[in-house]
Amino acid sequence: MHSLLPHRAPSATASRSGFSLIEMLTVMLIAGVLFGFSGPAINSLLRGNTMNASVADLAGLLEQARTYAVANNTSVWVSFQQVDDSLNVAVLASKCGGEQSPLELHGTVPNSQIDLIGKPRVLARLKLNDAGTFTTTQIPQLPSTDPVVIDTINSPATNATGFFTVNVRGVAIPFQRTLQFTPSGEARTTESPINLIEFAVQPCQGNVVDNRNVAVVRISGLTGQTMVYRP
Repeated sequence: MHSLLPHRAPSATASRSGFSLIEMLTVMLIAGVLFGFSGPAINSLLRGNTMNASVADLAGLLEQARTYAVANNTSVWVSFQQVDDSLNVAVLASKCGGEQSPLELHGTVPNSQIDLIGKPRVLARLKLNDAGTFTTTQIPQLPSTDPVVIDTINSPATNATGFFTVNVRGVAIPFQRTLQFTPSGEARTTESPINLIEFAVQPCQGNVVDNRNVAVVRISGLTGQTMVYRP
């Protein structure tokens, strides 16, 4: 017995439930081209986020060191050491109280006179540099300094001051680039009061430094206040 309902031919949509090989290759080609354009942008964004996090971490360590010095009436050092493309930062405090000389060989810490405040921080892919080469051309918000900053005095990136040996991840590392906060909250890199401490940090990969991205860190010698300037 034949059905009285009309016979319908299968539609083109119903007969095609997938993609042809040519269509799939075309989609993959377009996706590859788009990823090629977006890849550098994504990498740049990730590097920028890493730089922002490292700078915020560093600024926090400096403020922590100043606060600790004032609260405990003692001298606190923030010491830097560059190891390949990582910047190691250690915060150390005198157990003796009062104002200590920033220019001494303190040996391996912690010891009977110097304590380690927290674990040393490892800021990956970050380079410590002098800030003298950076001007308002690169950083429009960067104010001029008076008197002029002298890198060999004002910059811990150049001026080797306090000397410590600290165990970082099982390796004894000598720290030689140091600034100090006094019990009154002043910041110094020398025996005498100083108007300003200045240095720069830049993202890096191996020996290659990204000169388009920089943060200039300035610390008031009188108040110990930290300011960070970015492009």
